[in-house]
Amino acid sequence: EYMGEEIMFRHTARVVTSLARASIARPHLSPIGTHQFWRPVVTASPFSDSTYASFIDKILKNFELEFEDIEYELNPEEIRMSDGVLVVNLGSNGTYVINKHSPTHQIWLSSPVSGPAHFSYDKTSGEWVNTRGSGLSLHKLLGQEISKLVKKEIVFSCPPVS
Repeated sequence: EYMGEEIMFRHTARVVTSLARASIARPHLSPIGTHQFWRPVVTASPFSDSTYASFIDKILKNFELEFEDIEYELNPEEIRMSDGVLVVNLGSNGTYVINKHSPTHQIWLSSPVSGPAHFSYDKTSGEWVNTRGSGLSLHKLLGQEISKLVKKEIVFSCPPVS
């Protein structure tokens, strides 16, 4: 039994040491407990829950309208909005899912091109900025990806906070 405790101690020490090294390499992430799981460091939201809810609904509706405006060029199989989730199914080009994440006051994106991403509102720029370090705003990222698909410049706009 003593050997088992010694092995467990060594494993825990190795995990803690590995977490310390990783936190130097990934300063924008923080460890959860003594496990090797990482989460983005969440900054305080500039919104109250009610302000976030109304603003995010406006943003998602704006995205829905902008996707409908380029429907001819994009030729989607489906553009659907339901309960804070916008789904744009592009058939063989994949599916975009843009949804609100109320607990963190973020917008989450699932892209067939760039994969998953989380965006937090930046008061300074007035844009939803990727929390995982790419530096691109949600609107710019979508514009770039959709522009490549339709071979024409597409610009998505971010409505102002009101």
